[in-house]
Amino acid sequence: NNYTTALTYLEESLAIRKKIGDKSGEGKSLNNSSQIYKAYGDYITALTYLEQSLSIRQELNDRYGEGSILNNIGSIYVELGQDEKALSVFEQGLKIFCEIGDKIGEAAILCNISRVFKVRKDYTKALAYLERSLKIERTSSNKFGEARVLGNIGKIYLVQGEDIITASVYLKQSLAIQNEIGDNAGKGTTLSDLGMSAHVQGDDITALMYFKQGLAIFRETGNKPEDGTICWNIGQIYANQGDFVSA
Repeated sequence: NNYTTALTYLEESLAIRKKIGDKSGEGKSLNNSSQIYKAYGDYITALTYLEQSLSIRQELNDRYGEGSILNNIGSIYVELGQDEKALSVFEQGLKIFCEIGDKIGEAAILCNISRVFKVRKDYTKALAYLERSLKIERTSSNKFGEARVLGNIGKIYLVQGEDIITASVYLKQSLAIQNEIGDNAGKGTTLSDLGMSAHVQGDDITALMYFKQGLAIFRETGNKPEDGTICWNIGQIYANQGDFVSA
């Protein structure tokens, strides 16, 4: 969970794999490094690494690796606000996973496709993709994926603002699994969402509790984009309470 330390080791690994001509390992190191840069909010560098990794996967005819990289590239395009590109790349990856029969990869991309429709505020379609993904994750007993999808379903209900209770139910289910499997990075995001859910319901004491727990995780892992978002939310609560010093 320490991104800075992880990146140092990954860059060393990448240099060694290039030196010895380990193309498969080089592709893995490039992909792993890209996820650290993504966590830092450096999406352009992340995309550069991913495109290099994709080229290697295609060169090696590694269909699973190609599908996985396309999934990660699509996620970067979502972050960059390029939803048309994201959807196109996701669909390429989904086709590959369906062709090779990789259900876990299929579930992961279905979950990410939902993000495109969430951005477009087509929540019905977003939920439909998430329900398909959740069914696969549960059938496959993939706890990590199940927690991720439950969290995303909770987010859809949260942003719609019409059924915050349902949002909280899904988010708490996600958090329980993340605690069980030790998914600290995912836990930080879920705590942040639970904080927002509590805030919307007018329970700022609980909201601050969740936000502060999430902030501690983001600072531990060096996740600057999420750190900034959660600090803003905490500051807004204190400001609304007239506590401008804490804000």
